[in-house]
Amino acid sequence: KRSELANWLFPSGTDGTIDAIGEGGKGASLAVDKEGTPHLAYYDPGSGDLRYATDDNGKWTTVVVDTEGDVGMAPSVDVSDKGEVLVSYYDASKGDLKLAERLSDSTTWIVSVIDSEGDVGKYSSIKAAADGRLYVAYYDASKKRLKYAVRAAGSWKISGFESEAGSDIGSWPALDLDPDGNAHITYYNATKQDLLHAYQTGPEWKIESVDFA
Repeated sequence: KRSELANWLFPSGTDGTIDAIGEGGKGASLAVDKEGTPHLAYYDPGSGDLRYATDDNGKWTTVVVDTEGDVGMAPSVDVSDKGEVLVSYYDASKGDLKLAERLSDSTTWIVSVIDSEGDVGKYSSIKAAADGRLYVAYYDASKKRLKYAVRAAGSWKISGFESEAGSDIGSWPALDLDPDGNAHITYYNATKQDLLHAYQTGPEWKIESVDFA
């Protein structure tokens, strides 16, 4: 049984390695598209680069997506219904939240800045909606709060969650959408050591404690 498990995990003739260049693989994020193809975004701390890998007909291919400064920490990846690969990640050199996107019929990555106000994006979570909108939840280290960005028709709308003075909330966010298109975000309250859940009900947000000390 142990041998059967190994064969299932690692294709014949390989040791299961996806990327052996540099120190790639730290903080990897995985998304599987509707065709069943896996997509990985990850950080190479040795070079300070954002890297990407996908399984192309049984063979992993890897590329460097962004090399400008120390970039790629804590990436989050998703694939739209159109096959667009979308990665949100942190630019540690500038303290910015960035987006890398690749269209389904292209091998070229387009890199842009989502938010550069303060030190933002060290932790982020991205989700592509069926209607073409793009959602990102992320941590604002300058104001120690959760932020939320939505891209519609090419423009970003950014908002911040209010927090009590002296509190530190919003790290380690995880974002998803329900069947009605409402966003749900879980995140950490470092001040109270609580896990929180924020969810949309129309234009309003409701927040509840999931697990608290």
